Order: sequence, then C-alpha cells, then structure tokens
Amino acid sequence: MAGFSLFGGDKRFYQALGDSSKKSAEYYPQLLGKTVMINTPGFFRAVWGAFAVFMPKSALEKTAVCPATGTGLAPTPDA
Repeated sequence: MAGFSLFGGDKRFYQALGDSSKKSAEYYPQLLGKTVMINTPGFFRAVWGAFAVFMPKSALEKTAVCPATGTGLAPTPDA
C-alpha cells in the first residue's frame, strides 16, 4: 500500500462521509447498539478525551473504552 494516506484524500469525500454518517445516525439510531473498544493503549485515553468534546452525547453513551491495563488473565490452578 505504498503511497496510501488516510489524510491526503479529497476534502469533499470526507465532507460527504461525515454528512452521510450524521444522517444515518439521525434516521437509523437503532443500527448502533454499543461500540466497545478493548485493550486500547494508554495514550488512547488522552486522544479519546480530546475527541469526546466534539462528539454528541448520544454517541458517547453508546461507546465503552476498556483500557489494556489490569486486563491480565488470572492464573489457573494446576489440574
């Protein structure tokens, strides 16, 4: 995927994508039950906090972030 850039696209495309996403959330809110992000790295909490300010409350209520810390498996006893 040489030469591919997520941020180097046409601004009109990203505008249309955002508009369609808003309309979808407006007209079909039942399509999204809950988004769970599991084992996110530590820096993700800061990034998520920065973006959460701009997100609608309805979207934040449907999102759960589970950080990677403290998710280790408990040791199992020998059988």
